[in-house]
Amino acid sequence: MKINLNGKWTLSGPCLKNELTVAVPGSVYMDFLQNGLIGDPHYRDNDRELLALMNYDYHYSRTFVLKEEDLAKQIELVFLGLDTIGEIYLNGKLVGKTYNMHRRYRFSVNRYLDGGENHLKVVLKSCLKFMAEKAKTSSYQLMQMDATVKNYPYIRKAHAMFGWDWGPQLPDAGIWRDVYLELTAGGRIKDVFFFQDTNQSQSQVQVKIKNELLKPCKLELKLMREGRLVYQKKTAAKSENTITFTVSQPELWYPTGYGAAALYRLEVILASEGKEVAKRALTVGFRKVKIIRETDEYGESFKFNINDIDVFIKGANYIIEDNLMPRMSRERTESLIRAAVDANHNAIRVWGGGIYPPDYFYELCDRYGLVIWQDLMFACAYYDMADALFRREIKAEINDNIKRIRNHPALVLICGNNENEVAVTWNPPDIAAAKRHYREQYEAFIPSILEKVAPDIYYWPSSPSSGGGFDAPNSERRGDVHYWDVWHGNKPITAYRDITPRFLSEFGLQSFPSAKTICAFSRPEERNAFSYVMTNHQRCPDGNQKIIQYIGQLFRFPQDFSSLVYLSQITQAEAIRIGVEHLRRNYPRSMGSLYWQLNDCWPGITWSSIDCFGRYKALHYFSKHFYRPVLLSLQEDSSKHKVDIYITNEKLKAITGNYRWRLIDLKGQTRRESAARYRVGALRAEKLATVSFSLSEEELKGVIFVAEAQDDDGSVYRNHVAFVPDKYLELEKPQLSFTLAAESDDYRLTVLTDRVVKFLEISAINRDIIFSDNYFFLYPLQEKVITWHSDEKITLADLQFRSLVDTY
Repeated sequence: MKINLNGKWTLSGPCLKNELTVAVPGSVYMDFLQNGLIGDPHYRDNDRELLALMNYDYHYSRTFVLKEEDLAKQIELVFLGLDTIGEIYLNGKLVGKTYNMHRRYRFSVNRYLDGGENHLKVVLKSCLKFMAEKAKTSSYQLMQMDATVKNYPYIRKAHAMFGWDWGPQLPDAGIWRDVYLELTAGGRIKDVFFFQDTNQSQSQVQVKIKNELLKPCKLELKLMREGRLVYQKKTAAKSENTITFTVSQPELWYPTGYGAAALYRLEVILASEGKEVAKRALTVGFRKVKIIRETDEYGESFKFNINDIDVFIKGANYIIEDNLMPRMSRERTESLIRAAVDANHNAIRVWGGGIYPPDYFYELCDRYGLVIWQDLMFACAYYDMADALFRREIKAEINDNIKRIRNHPALVLICGNNENEVAVTWNPPDIAAAKRHYREQYEAFIPSILEKVAPDIYYWPSSPSSGGGFDAPNSERRGDVHYWDVWHGNKPITAYRDITPRFLSEFGLQSFPSAKTICAFSRPEERNAFSYVMTNHQRCPDGNQKIIQYIGQLFRFPQDFSSLVYLSQITQAEAIRIGVEHLRRNYPRSMGSLYWQLNDCWPGITWSSIDCFGRYKALHYFSKHFYRPVLLSLQEDSSKHKVDIYITNEKLKAITGNYRWRLIDLKGQTRRESAARYRVGALRAEKLATVSFSLSEEELKGVIFVAEAQDDDGSVYRNHVAFVPDKYLELEKPQLSFTLAAESDDYRLTVLTDRVVKFLEISAINRDIIFSDNYFFLYPLQEKVITWHSDEKITLADLQFRSLVDTY
């Protein structure tokens, strides 16, 4: 039995004149915002004023009533999330202290409770003061990310709350997840571990159950698939029960694109004297997972093999969804995950500087077939393993969270940290000490914990890494790579083709969010790339300058700020397309692409493909194409006037069909063409042809190479490439025609053009619409159909159109 303690609380503190009535779960910043004491931290530069609020302590309190008969039961006070340095008091007596935002806390409280009214108070102490004090006693000087509040490695709190090069410094405080009293009469299920050894024909299952029994109980285990009973076992409950059984011909869980994400329901029930006293329900799935690292001609492979399929991992990195945690919700997360899957992602990396996501994140990834790479929450820093409190807290944190998430079929890899191994090259203050503490933390201490709580989930020490030991941790020949020579290193976008990593887990280029998003955080006079407010929403040093620099590689200088925003998104999308297509042409040498980053935590100028309001940038639309299971890609050599045509086939069967290429002028007239049959085997990338031309410098500015492949099953794949940067193409303003049809709330827009159109953008005035495609290429005689759903009536007058030629 649970008594929910969420809901109405009071908040007080030395910086508050009066108590506030607030909601729990919640946070200090959110409470201040809802009570009109601060402006929205995401607007203009409001965030700059709020860091100082974390120099204070805050008190959350409420009363609750207990019946006298409840006092005879075992009662525990449970906090699923406290942020962060806390003291808990019941009826004026100290119950316990907390030091870790990432943990769940459980306190036995019978001796503190009274029948009738009880008073609960949570004191949350200043994180900034705690960090400063810990820094004074550290055994060595730690290293951290430059863009952050000083001393974040000394506290177990989401590092990104202290700022990053894509987010503000808003280290909030609060009771950020559920709080309740748990009353136990007969018994409690403390833990369930679903362990499987699965192949195509059967799964050997072992379920380990830990119980706390206050009286004799019966235990029942049931496994069901869509309501159908697959297995059932009844036995006497013990403090530890292990139930072993076999499931024949299990329906397997596959990543999206490779098969159905079949899920089963596992129920464990404790009963005493014929009455149910406790129940735990899990969603589980059967799958076989291996991370394959084998020596080959290129070095050592790094492949995710799921159900005997070498899966090319396609996705992006996931960060915290909002700096104000109370604004997170299942609906918002589902929209994000659905957007990833709709853009042909099959994986997501939970980055190590945020939070361990809520249960519903993992449930949604299970359901949508999205493979999870899970970082532990350590990022861009070294830590003090001589600190007994730190060791105790991270052990409890890893136990809490990995036990919580380990049964999810989507979870296939646990990574020790983000960039801490490669950070030794960033010249930490004490390299010898940093290496010593690193090895102890990630190569001894954490693996020993995971070996007990998740022995079946692959552990990778760091990202990037070649396997540990500071042995070439960012080598393209082994392990995973973070490639930032494009962007941070200012290399040209085409430099993505100069490396062929085995698995590329971070790479990216920034862009501005949509004009609507910019309007939400700025005033009209501030909408300039180098205004104070625009610079405030750019946390990467010289980031806006870099955006303009990269635009200049591809496009002409924009005529206005709106065009700059548009071109920044096109530049970002083109950059990631070039990188991903290169990786996929090199299948199976390269077996993973996780671009930085999927989402935003505020309306910033960042690397995301979806902004904080859920609006797609051009990159997210491009992702639909460059992550398709079958990819037609082109690699041009401008100096030799030649094009290589490739098809990458990630289907489980060979594909056959016809392909055709044409060299067209900018009015769509064909200069040269050819067609042929093709066959590409399953899970392969093949070059179909090399086509060469002899063109003058002037002719190069007026032609585009277009290719199309059609499978024998009717699927069509297209791509195009020019021999000069788009800024040199002699594009002319097209005559576009549009036909809009609607059936109920579903819309169908047909677009035709009289000449080549590059990056045609469709947007809705005063509405947010996700179109089936956007920022696309079009040439005469090519009919393009765009669909969408809208609960509001849409006419052609509600739509706006822009292409590259409109920006100069």
